[in-house]
Amino acid sequence: MSNAKNIFTGLPPWAQGVIAVSATAVTLYGVYLIHKTIKTRKALKGANAEKNAITKELNQMASKGQLPTLSKAQCIAIANQIHAAFDGYGTDNKAVLAAFTKAKNKADVLQIIEAYGVREISSGRYNPEPNFKGTLPAAITNEMPESGNGILNIAAFIVNPIAGLAAMSNGDIGIETINKVFATKKIDFQF
Repeated sequence: MSNAKNIFTGLPPWAQGVIAVSATAVTLYGVYLIHKTIKTRKALKGANAEKNAITKELNQMASKGQLPTLSKAQCIAIANQIHAAFDGYGTDNKAVLAAFTKAKNKADVLQIIEAYGVREISSGRYNPEPNFKGTLPAAITNEMPESGNGILNIAAFIVNPIAGLAAMSNGDIGIETINKVFATKKIDFQF
């Protein structure tokens, strides 16, 4: 150890500064990784509780005869479409809304959430914003604005979703829009 100290003190001041800054950077990065690991574990613990609650609610609904209209394969495909809309730079809010319009009842929505599970959303290559990892409700809260910028005619959208989507800009769609579509379809679920 004293040999390393002698080598360090024998270096020019600029080299000592570079070593000190590098050591500080490595230490701070280690602290960041520990913090990120703890945060991720807490989020995943909450995600498991959410998954268990959804499974329980789906089972209760099934026992009352309230079954999903979509197959599990369809829900997995919808969950994949939503994840693709979130992944990378920016969120394709239109694609998220279009995916959710396929749900016809609360059981469909819950089964889509269950199919989504916990996924990591890339913030985009070289983006300093960290990736997000979580369930579908958490991802929607993280990726979409609370409300859109424009006025959306939900009734016209429900009658003709393709024309309704074409008339909207990405900024017209937010969480509130998805919730309005659910309410119009009498789906008792809100993000």
